[in-house]
Amino acid sequence: MPRGMAELKVAGGKLVRVEVEVEGGVLVSVKITGDFFLHPEEAIFEVEASLKGLGTSADYASIIESKLTELGAQFIGASPSDVAEAVKRAVEAALNKAEA
Repeated sequence: MPRGMAELKVAGGKLVRVEVEVEGGVLVSVKITGDFFLHPEEAIFEVEASLKGLGTSADYASIIESKLTELGAQFIGASPSDVAEAVKRAVEAALNKAEA
């Protein structure tokens, strides 16, 4: 199962790190870490879960924003689009490994 990892420095100097596993064009594992904050903290697990099962070309930003709204949660030091960009880069890294 191809794995990919990406790190993204966002405005303000915070780091977003994403690790994914892709199988059959679908995200089967997503881990989001970094030195940003999410309030409430435990919402990160539901954000990660909302990305599992998505295709490799999904609109990650919309999914993340929708989940945050549903949970009444918010990122501090990063935006949903920052996290989505890191997910996209991690997916691309996994797909590149799969092709190699």
